Amino acid sequence: MSGVVAVVPAAGRGTRLGRDVPKILVDVGGRSAWSMLSGRLAQVASHIHVVLSPEGQALFEQVARPPTPRTRVTTSVQPSPVGMGDAVFGSWSCWRHADRVLVVWGDQLGVSVKTLRRAVDAHRALEGRGIAVPLVRMTSPYVSYVFDNGGRLVSVRQAREGDDCGNVGLSDVGTFVLSAEGLEARWREYLAGGDRRGAKTKELNFLPLLSWLSCERGYEVARVMVDDADEARGMNTPEDLAWFQGR
Repeated sequence: MSGVVAVVPAAGRGTRLGRDVPKILVDVGGRSAWSMLSGRLAQVASHIHVVLSPEGQALFEQVARPPTPRTRVTTSVQPSPVGMGDAVFGSWSCWRHADRVLVVWGDQLGVSVKTLRRAVDAHRALEGRGIAVPLVRMTSPYVSYVFDNGGRLVSVRQAREGDDCGNVGLSDVGTFVLSAEGLEARWREYLAGGDRRGAKTKELNFLPLLSWLSCERGYEVARVMVDDADEARGMNTPEDLAWFQGR
């Protein structure tokens, strides 16, 4: 567990969910989304850093509690919701000294402790700098990962950006483990290579960085295969919330 910092981008306003609080504080069957997710993250990381909107940070710090007495919880602000990549690297000073950074979306309530542990262990097993990504094969994926025969991650297609993700593909479960050393410098190199904003959202996304690291900087990508497609489900809509409340 030493050397792992979990970074949770949660700066979205949650408008699609129809609630008046940040998604990470939404009540899900008598527990907040934060308590559900943080309890799992505490199994693999002693430090959890949450990136919030300005109004979300104030509310979070009033009501959220660390999942265990030994877990350090810190927060920072993403002034404007301009993308997950911007959220992760805007908080670089909070994870810069870690061995590895575990990025988990703030609404990713389906991910299991088993998957988190497997992802961290898979990353530890890599030689040199690398990435571990839990993946699940599913129909009609919202995100699709494409590898070449040599194991390089050549692209991450996103339906939200207008990409064709195919009828069947490898999707993620909103969980990523990366070597922290030198990562912020790689992000700056990535941004310097051209306009990296999404074609439709115009956001600075996180996922295209992964394929760039694999193809342009030689990062090894460990695929952690997950059997349960429910782990890929996030809490984005009222229908998603009802589904999680019914579990």
